[in-house]
Amino acid sequence: RIAEKVIESIKETGNTKIRLKTDGEPALVQVQERIAEKRGQATIPEDPPAYDPQSNGEAERAVQEVKAQLRATKLGLEARLGATIRAESPILEWMIPHAAHTINRYLIGKDGRTAYYRIHGRHVHGRVFEFGEQVLAKPKKRKRKQLKQRTLDARMVGATWVGYSARSNEHIVVLAKGGPAIKVRTATAAAEGRQWDSTAIE
Repeated sequence: RIAEKVIESIKETGNTKIRLKTDGEPALVQVQERIAEKRGQATIPEDPPAYDPQSNGEAERAVQEVKAQLRATKLGLEARLGATIRAESPILEWMIPHAAHTINRYLIGKDGRTAYYRIHGRHVHGRVFEFGEQVLAKPKKRKRKQLKQRTLDARMVGATWVGYSARSNEHIVVLAKGGPAIKVRTATAAAEGRQWDSTAIE
């Protein structure tokens, strides 16, 4: 599954021929080989000496940036909730990619541009929520037959906001009672006083 995730991330950059560098750790070299095998484009592997962070300075800095953003996101959510998020909490599965996406979308580089701008040629637009915030989301229309059977259902449903889809730019929300997670085009803030719910996060 890790290989598929990396391949999706590579697709988002728009690159075809790439150099795929690891830190030389055997487990990561296996992932690297799997990615090269599954990609349809040229993938040039690079492997410096194992466990040598000095040879991967740029990648190590990126790791530190993601860790720092992850820490800030976790602390911010804990402050909002007034509760500690456990290491085994499922919300962390959403927090990790959100930290990386936040950096790509909003961290301005030395050239005055974000990574998102360099790839897409435009800035990010649209409503932004805080990670873990409770929102009202509008699910996509179901098939006409299903809609006829559920005409009295609420158009907006309560959900937890966990980020954006990198490909479609839609909101990703987790519905009440643990899911499922869905993509929606429309989301609005929950009523004042209902934006933070530790039970929903748990």
